[in-house]
Amino acid sequence: MKKKGFELSINFLVTLIITIVVFVLAISFAYNFFSKSSVLTASIDQQTTAALRSMIMDQGMKVAVYPTQIEYKGKQEVMGIGILNILGAQTDFIITVQCKTCIGTGCSCSSMKAVYNNKLTIPNNKDDVAVLVIKSNGANPGTYIFDVTVTYPGSSDPYGGLQKVYVKI
Repeated sequence: MKKKGFELSINFLVTLIITIVVFVLAISFAYNFFSKSSVLTASIDQQTTAALRSMIMDQGMKVAVYPTQIEYKGKQEVMGIGILNILGAQTDFIITVQCKTCIGTGCSCSSMKAVYNNKLTIPNNKDDVAVLVIKSNGANPGTYIFDVTVTYPGSSDPYGGLQKVYVKI
């Protein structure tokens, strides 16, 4: 009788260890899967890139933001900032995005966050697109207005003028 009881304990321990290993692997897989989806390396779809290039090339804009108006639907919204370098040399452009105004009851710009790469190096007569991600930290309903400015070393004036982004929650 003692042998059977000992055998049952070993089977239980082996099953328990296998269950724990599978559980840890499942948690690890889920963590990696979901963390990669919300990393800042958000990509811009082909339609957004095409719209930005069209605005820059066809309309002669030096800086364009697309889309300029969005309805906030989830954890984050992604948009693009297109820049065309026509300064005559490769240039390090500095991007600044700030929530300046909020229209609505109880809303505050401090509850909205813009995440982006603030420096973009572009060769002469070339264009590039920077990713802009807008995130909410429990923001109240309202329209949040972000100012987007692009400058370069030696200039205090915005390159391509001041751009506005309207985010409605």
